[in-house]
Amino acid sequence: MALSLTGIACTGTGGADSGDTARTQLADSPATAARAPEPRPADSTTALATGREPGTTPAIPTPTVTAESRIASMRLHLQRLDTASAQVLQGKMAEHAKILGDLLTTMEVEVQAVTSPAKNSWLAFADTVENDLDKLALAKGEELTTAFRAHSNRVRRLLDEFRVLVPAKSN
Repeated sequence: MALSLTGIACTGTGGADSGDTARTQLADSPATAARAPEPRPADSTTALATGREPGTTPAIPTPTVTAESRIASMRLHLQRLDTASAQVLQGKMAEHAKILGDLLTTMEVEVQAVTSPAKNSWLAFADTVENDLDKLALAKGEELTTAFRAHSNRVRRLLDEFRVLVPAKSN
């Protein structure tokens, strides 16, 4: 609406040539209005008060140390899923993929910093564990239950090998 008035005000009361008409019509088009949304003052005020630029999402830093509590939490998570029914297990696969993906990301950062020759085999094994997630997402029923138990054992082995490569830091 404001763009239309601006376009008309710019042309004045004098005769409009075809260029002026085109600009006015462009200003009235819905595409132009959609491209230029007006910022809402409340959003800008809140963003500025929190020290962020309007329209930005703050980055969440990736942890650089895999806490023992996260490994213990993964072990408990696996234990619960090992005993779940196929239906419950299927419903938990997206959550499992997210939790495992986040943990693997942190662990891989730490393993990359290690100079051990076992580093490359651990990274390859981590890829295998991560690739399990695609297969698990497609499996159903008893096939899912069986595949998950094998995956769960691989994840536990990966966690054990991780702690051999990257010993827990004492505080």
